[in-house]
Amino acid sequence: MSTLRSLLRTTLLAALAAGLPAAAQEARPSVRLLPLPLTDVRIEDKFWASRIETNRTRTLETVRQRLIETGAIDNFAIAAGKAQGQFRGPFWSDSDVYKWLEGVSYSLALRRDAELEAKADEVIALIAAAQQEDGYLDTYFQLVDPLRALD
Repeated sequence: MSTLRSLLRTTLLAALAAGLPAAAQEARPSVRLLPLPLTDVRIEDKFWASRIETNRTRTLETVRQRLIETGAIDNFAIAAGKAQGQFRGPFWSDSDVYKWLEGVSYSLALRRDAELEAKADEVIALIAAAQQEDGYLDTYFQLVDPLRALD
């Protein structure tokens, strides 16, 4: 069975098993599936492996550049007092930075990349520095409407 067919079959069985009541899963132990840690999965086929590599080497950097261009990353630096300026971008732009970090994390879990890791660490440090002492973190409200952030 091809790797892709095997993966699709396993995914389908997992979806079916998840929809079964617990009693049905116990009655059919062959249907019960256990999750695998991400680090135990290796995707090496030509179709997906090349896309995962493109994500690591091109997509994540393109997204990072876009976050820099739109000011999403700078908003954290400004909120941290490490840069001067005004909030830029839509009020939800913090979440774009978090989603980029999520993508980086998945990529680094599959393959070590010191340069990508350093870029992520830099952004994580800005986020940590921007977080207020009470734990609050939302650069839009911190920079545009700080009194509302206290509500």
